[in-house]
Amino acid sequence: MAVYIPPNVWEKAVEVCRILKSEDKDGFTNYVIEVRIPPFKWQVIRRYRQFVELHEKMIKNFSVNKNLLPPKKLLGNRSESFIMERQKALEHYLRTLLHRFILLPEPLALFLDFQKYEIRAMTSVLSEILFNEGDEIINKAEPYEFNPLQLHAISERLKLGDPTFYSNNPRQDIAHLVEFITQLKHLKIVGSFKYFEASNIIPNYLSYDLSMFKFLETIEILNGKLENNLISVEALRSRLKSLKIHQSLSDLSTFLLCEILHWCPVMVPVQNWPFWKCVTYANFSHNSLRKIHPCIKLLSSVDKIDLSHNEIEVVENMETLSKLSVLVLSHNKIQDLEHLHTRLGNIHSLNLASNRIKYLHGLSKLFSVSELYLENNLISSMAEAANLSKLPCLEILNLQNNPVTFTVDYRPQLLLKLGSLAPEITLDGIKATEKEIDTVSVLQALKIARDEPTSAQKLVHEENLSTEFNFSVKTTCLPVNKFQEPDADHKSNTEYAIKKTTSNLHDVSKFRQQIETLRRIGGSDWLRLLNEMHCPSSKTASLVSRENHNRSDASVSDTQLHNVFSFDKNLDKLTPELIKTSTVSFEMAYPECMIFLDSSNDIFKEQFLTPPVQNRILNDMGKNSAKIICEAKVLWVVALQYNESSVYETAVCLVLLPTEIVFLKLKKITLESHEEMSCVSKFKPELIFSRSVLPQDILSLNIGPCNAYIELKIKDNCRLENLTILTMDKDATCLFHLECFRLYNIEPVYKLNPFANNVFDINLVDSSLSLSKISVEKQIIFSQRVCVSKTFHKCQHGILHYIFVTPSHVVLVEERLNYSQLVGLDITMKPQFQICALVNVHTNIKQIHLKDIDFESGIEMQDNVCFEQASRNDHSLPENEELHILYKCGSWLIMEFESSVLLYLNFFTLKQRTEFLDVFLSTRSQR
Repeated sequence: MAVYIPPNVWEKAVEVCRILKSEDKDGFTNYVIEVRIPPFKWQVIRRYRQFVELHEKMIKNFSVNKNLLPPKKLLGNRSESFIMERQKALEHYLRTLLHRFILLPEPLALFLDFQKYEIRAMTSVLSEILFNEGDEIINKAEPYEFNPLQLHAISERLKLGDPTFYSNNPRQDIAHLVEFITQLKHLKIVGSFKYFEASNIIPNYLSYDLSMFKFLETIEILNGKLENNLISVEALRSRLKSLKIHQSLSDLSTFLLCEILHWCPVMVPVQNWPFWKCVTYANFSHNSLRKIHPCIKLLSSVDKIDLSHNEIEVVENMETLSKLSVLVLSHNKIQDLEHLHTRLGNIHSLNLASNRIKYLHGLSKLFSVSELYLENNLISSMAEAANLSKLPCLEILNLQNNPVTFTVDYRPQLLLKLGSLAPEITLDGIKATEKEIDTVSVLQALKIARDEPTSAQKLVHEENLSTEFNFSVKTTCLPVNKFQEPDADHKSNTEYAIKKTTSNLHDVSKFRQQIETLRRIGGSDWLRLLNEMHCPSSKTASLVSRENHNRSDASVSDTQLHNVFSFDKNLDKLTPELIKTSTVSFEMAYPECMIFLDSSNDIFKEQFLTPPVQNRILNDMGKNSAKIICEAKVLWVVALQYNESSVYETAVCLVLLPTEIVFLKLKKITLESHEEMSCVSKFKPELIFSRSVLPQDILSLNIGPCNAYIELKIKDNCRLENLTILTMDKDATCLFHLECFRLYNIEPVYKLNPFANNVFDINLVDSSLSLSKISVEKQIIFSQRVCVSKTFHKCQHGILHYIFVTPSHVVLVEERLNYSQLVGLDITMKPQFQICALVNVHTNIKQIHLKDIDFESGIEMQDNVCFEQASRNDHSLPENEELHILYKCGSWLIMEFESSVLLYLNFFTLKQRTEFLDVFLSTRSQR
């Protein structure tokens, strides 16, 4: 830092100050002054008026000759020759003042910015500030911020054998600064690798002494350079309580072993270790640490350590930290957790989020852990999660955004694995509900039932007879042994049941309770569990339920319009073969894992953007393109486009960049067959650049009913284009219009529709029914856009379908978009809405089927029954432009009612289908 030495000869004054040039700004001439105090220098910009103000102070207080400053000139003062002549005269003026005064006058020091760069002036200004504000700062008990430049100036000033102050102002006495520093308890140091203002000084390359902070309790260092710059850290070891260092470390020893040349924990006796005795909280997050140095053992009293956002690969060297209870290791590169209990002490809270963890058996002996955070890892197996059931104190567990969370019935299945921990645990931020605990108890019962399948079937049969169970299940059950004769099988079953009658009396009561629990649970869990309980020894082909008490008025209001039935209506059930062949929609849906892929995912960055697409985007955005792409929002949508003769759908990946909206067309999806890959990483879509839309070309942004789609009106080459974007869920639509407002300041307009504010406006819906007579309750308690089977329902590109649940009815509604290509539709300026199906919520259910597609095994799933695809042995999905697999994806739900109404619906995610079933079953229970 600069220490000004008064020049005793003219030549020295010439070296200290010179005027480099003059600049014209806003009609005034500015003079750029360079001040040199080796090895530092800085620049000061002053106008002639400021020279005049300085000169007036020097005349008044220091008896400077008034003719020393070149006089004003009213005419010709803008000529180049005059400015050059004045520049030399002003330069001579400054050098004369510097040469004359041994002790630099305060007006001159301020004029040359000494208070920013010169040690004596800086400390004098700091002393005055802290004289006025020091007591208030100390009493606040908040960190006071210094930069390395100030700390270096204070350290160097205390080394000088100078008077404590120079001016006539006693407030600038250095004693005030020293007093403040010795009393300060909370210090924050903010460094910088940039040049400080107009100087060649880089703060982080200046050293400073911390021994002057006598009573310091907390220290926070941000963006500093600690190696070779810290002095006398030893004084902090005995009293520092809290330690925070960010963006400053590549090795813990740089700070914890500062000024200790040689320390070997193996050779040096423990009693001679340089412990940080009072530190209870240590935060080393957001650094560049690659390993946990053994010196961390010196934090003998630490209770919490934060090592997040580093590059650590192995958890080590913390087994001796007996008081450590909270450890944060999120956002690192940790994979191995083997024998972790031998590397940690009595830990209570462990955060391992956003690492590369696949296996959890290494956590099974951390018996003291009560909080465990494992979100954003690579855990794909429910069996791995079962290792956590061995942790008796576990109360909080977070596994969000792991592949295992995409497992069907993830929460109840995991709670089952956790065993006795389930009732008290908070899983993924949500406390286990009574419904989930009931589900777990039923799953446990099913586990027992599978061990005695024949007895279980017998008991269920007896239960149905004795309690007049309100649902009957029509199902195709496979025999236990297909080579056994029916009579022999029946005889053996009868004998077995007689032998077990006495011992199973308790089980009969237990099964009665279990069935009643199943009825209360509702949702997809109830459907699947009831199916398994009825036929535990085989895969079930279908699930049908019927309510025994009939409502005479239930079917009066049940109507289905525009149905296309391709099977014999006299059939009493839908066969598995018929269900399999009919699981095709006229609209695209994505595999559920793909919907959640975003730009932060390695798959997107490494695989999704093919070189042609990447080059196209990089060329447009320049140097920061990679970072911009990683932070961009990504949506998987379906673009509805049309030409003169037809309307067609295109699978599109939307990338919302600050400068444009990029449309990437989905060309192909390949399914990898590697067993160790996560559910998400198995999908490798191939994208090609389709188009981009500039914000200034977007004339309007309209949001459709239920946030189901987006209409963009675009100006393209002097012509107008209407583009409809179908989203997979409401959140995606909200994200799109929020980003459009944030990035482009485009506000959305919500289209008029009959379902605004969750109210069914019957007057705006076309129907051949007299809805007023049917008394449909107007409140909407569930709404969602769905796809429908093109076999069972009338559908066409440009016709969207919505499913609604009101307190009285389930309603399937179609919206016909304004495309002239839709044959047979009257073209108007407003969307047209029509009812396709209307069914009373209390109508008896004849059959229910759940059907999904399992991409990993190449098979279609329906109610736990597997149907082989034609391409079972081919791990690549069909490679063609139409992407036929996208017309099968989704979570299918088939509901057939006794009133002959059939709803064959496809929800885009399992969550949507589960929410519909929950609402539907809850509404049925409210009689």
